[in-house]
Amino acid sequence: MLRLKRLNQPLSKEINEALDTVIDEADVIPNSEDELRDVYAPFEFKEQAPTSGTAMKIRFVDAISQAIQLAMDKHERLILMGQDIAEYGGVFKITEGLVEKYGKDRVRNTPLCEAAIVGAAQGLSINGYKSMMEFQFADFVTEDSIKSSIMWQNCIGDGDSMWMSY
Repeated sequence: MLRLKRLNQPLSKEINEALDTVIDEADVIPNSEDELRDVYAPFEFKEQAPTSGTAMKIRFVDAISQAIQLAMDKHERLILMGQDIAEYGGVFKITEGLVEKYGKDRVRNTPLCEAAIVGAAQGLSINGYKSMMEFQFADFVTEDSIKSSIMWQNCIGDGDSMWMSY
């Protein structure tokens, strides 16, 4: 028991010193503007008019596929990744034909691990690439750890380099 008491003394001292430091801190004055800026990346809306005067009636999945292709055409350093999206074309066939059009370096199959996909996307974004994640279903991406990870991207990335599709 005496040995345990000797071990606890330095720890108790360290804890009490840390507690005193916290107690002496100035009160936090909330500032909604700063807090929102810490969470959301700055965004300037730029309206883009349709390129043609005629509207098309297409399926939602086809609209998503076209949007992905427009983004990949516009951004040569955009990497699309997700489960079974390359040769198979994804469970909903949204990415069908993209691996042939853009190559395996830009259309990447990933393992079944949403958190790893988000981590890879962040790593690419931090290193100057644009990344787009394709998830079959949104269930797992709603986990707090993944949402937090995406939120912090705005603090360390350029705020415009990581996109998610599901």
